[in-house]
Amino acid sequence: MSSVWGLLVLLLVSATALNNGLGLTPPMGYNSYDHVGCCATEDLVKEIATSLIDRGMLALGYEYVNLDCGWMGGRDSHGTLYESATKFPGGMAQLAEWLHTRGLKLGLYTDRGANDFSGRGLGMKGHEVEDAAVMASWGVDYLKVDDMSGEPRTRRGAFQD
Repeated sequence: MSSVWGLLVLLLVSATALNNGLGLTPPMGYNSYDHVGCCATEDLVKEIATSLIDRGMLALGYEYVNLDCGWMGGRDSHGTLYESATKFPGGMAQLAEWLHTRGLKLGLYTDRGANDFSGRGLGMKGHEVEDAAVMASWGVDYLKVDDMSGEPRTRRGAFQD
């Protein structure tokens, strides 16, 4: 009898959600770290993107091409983050546009601390607003903010400190 009541309660209680097409699946796609670690290049990204399309993965919802560590070139004299000219000679804005014209989205990695995975001082700490603005200006669609810098973690939120 209790299982009947449980089923009745389950049928009466329903979840409501917006019917706006957002969040129907988790963000799906390719992450360079799983394939080449910190060694992704512009040519490899274009090869992977083409493969996602040709193999029908984009049609199944795999729309993100995410670059993990290794894409950063450094910071200029004003502290502005820039991409590796050796690995990404066309620049991130051009790569984002190339992906967008094919229906794909670009994701980039960063770290919340002062250092990124390489330990070269390229993390977001103290540059949060500027880094977000430059990545947005490039057309980046997804930002993975990691916590690999080795700095003490906080329980109240990574960007509170």
